[in-house]
Amino acid sequence: MPVPSPFCNEKWNYNRKGDNWNCKCEESVSQSPINIKSTEGCTIETDKRVDFTFFDINTCDLAFFYEDNMLKLKCGLESEEECEKVVFAKLIDLDFTEYAAREIRFHTPAEHTFDGKRFDMEV
Repeated sequence: MPVPSPFCNEKWNYNRKGDNWNCKCEESVSQSPINIKSTEGCTIETDKRVDFTFFDINTCDLAFFYEDNMLKLKCGLESEEECEKVVFAKLIDLDFTEYAAREIRFHTPAEHTFDGKRFDMEV
């Protein structure tokens, strides 16, 4: 995960679609939004040690929120303790690091481009 430099634009947001991003990350100067090039394809090899699981969740526990120029589907319960249990999916990688998906973000128009083309929506 890129770490912003101390000279990062604190007031940056998605409203300007990234044209006001002026931060440098430790790893590079690249930051969202990005252009994904189909010519830079990669091969992803799966391994039985990677565990990806989807969960059935009670849709009554979910709510839509409009924040930072994006629509988010996430836990709508009032208690933070209860929201910790609302997980869409979980991934455990080869280092046994566990990642839990707790929200889905919708950007319209899409934030990123694919071969220079911006699509109507990105999830």
